[in-house]
Amino acid sequence: MKAVNFKIIHQLAIPATISGISEPLLSLTDTAIVGRIPEQGAAALAAAGAVGAFLSTLIWVLGQTRSALGAVVSQHKGAQNLKSIKTLTGQTLFFNIGLSLLIIAVCLPLARNILVLLNTTGEVLELGTTYLQIRILGMPFTLFCFTLFGVCRGLQDTVSPMIVSLIGTAINIVLDLVLVFGLPGLISPMGLEGAAIASLLAQIIMAACTYYYIRKKHPAITLVLRWPIHPRIKQVLQLMTNLFLRSLTLNLTLLFAVKEAAKYGTISLSAHTIGINLWLFAAFFIDGYGDSANALSGKLLGAKDAKGLLHLNRLILKYAFSLGVILTLIGFIAAPYIGYVFTEEVEVLTQFDKVFPVVLITFPISAIAFVYDGFYKGLGEAAFLRNTLLTASLIGFLPSFYLFDSFGFNLMAVWYAIGVWMIIRALFPYFYFKLYIRRI
Repeated sequence: MKAVNFKIIHQLAIPATISGISEPLLSLTDTAIVGRIPEQGAAALAAAGAVGAFLSTLIWVLGQTRSALGAVVSQHKGAQNLKSIKTLTGQTLFFNIGLSLLIIAVCLPLARNILVLLNTTGEVLELGTTYLQIRILGMPFTLFCFTLFGVCRGLQDTVSPMIVSLIGTAINIVLDLVLVFGLPGLISPMGLEGAAIASLLAQIIMAACTYYYIRKKHPAITLVLRWPIHPRIKQVLQLMTNLFLRSLTLNLTLLFAVKEAAKYGTISLSAHTIGINLWLFAAFFIDGYGDSANALSGKLLGAKDAKGLLHLNRLILKYAFSLGVILTLIGFIAAPYIGYVFTEEVEVLTQFDKVFPVVLITFPISAIAFVYDGFYKGLGEAAFLRNTLLTASLIGFLPSFYLFDSFGFNLMAVWYAIGVWMIIRALFPYFYFKLYIRRI
């Protein structure tokens, strides 16, 4: 197998990075736009933050098919045996879409109750209920894209997901501006409801584009449901289950952070919404290296190349950590100006200025964690990732939060706890990898 080097890594990492940051960039754009809705700025921002956290939980928990399917595909690619998994994609796709329709059936009538559980009240609750009921309709289209993005990743094609993500982001931003603020004489301003409709339409268009690129670039992949059940579906479902539990733990932790931020009031929730969206932007920016690690580690494992895996680990860690440091430095330089991109509310800006340095410090630590997430997904070590997240959340995040909260740190307690959470997520995989590589 061809030796892993700077060029090979970045041929995968750069498109994956562009694709990855399109989603948080879209969230940041939504945040900046809804934060300027006349007479609703802070409430609309808080509502979008609460709903966004809930939807992220659903999408990333259910979307673990992408990593599970990508791991199986990349390992078969390394073993030069792709024909044996020809029908696997269609069966996995059918499972995902069916699951998303069930989620819609549950969430539509319970939208208000869900937001009550997240400590939203008053105007935030009213705005958020309608916003959630519209946004949840995009779930099947998002999971359709996620499943096929996993196939592309396993085939070492990160360009197609990048193109689709850029198209979706551009369309969403344009529709956001048009539907939220309206067009004089043509479209009345729709406020936060308009932002939800814009996202839904963009998701539908992205699904159509994904279908087009799969048929064009990977015609051998079967997207229809064919029997009998593929024997590898059991492996995919086992990986999915562990990644499901891992992602559920991860997103429940982030959802808990939103719930606690809401407890401190609308101003704190608004500031947290800005901070968490910037954190996610950096996370997805860095996670391009995680995607590269995912694709290449599975391929190297399929080829039984332990030395190649070790070399890949060292290279990607170096690149990702350096990128994390660069993003931190850029953030500190731009800190006096960043908050004004999202809101002009003085109280929200004051809260945000307090937590932003903590957000920035987590970037290099997060880089290590995200790279190892990609490695272990590609290697099929989903059980280890599940256990790491459970440990980081139950032993790290929760005790840290309650400790800092007891001292009256309020929103800062949330971000200090996130820092502890990321340290554990970085250290556990780092030391385990040294043991894992000896077994190959």
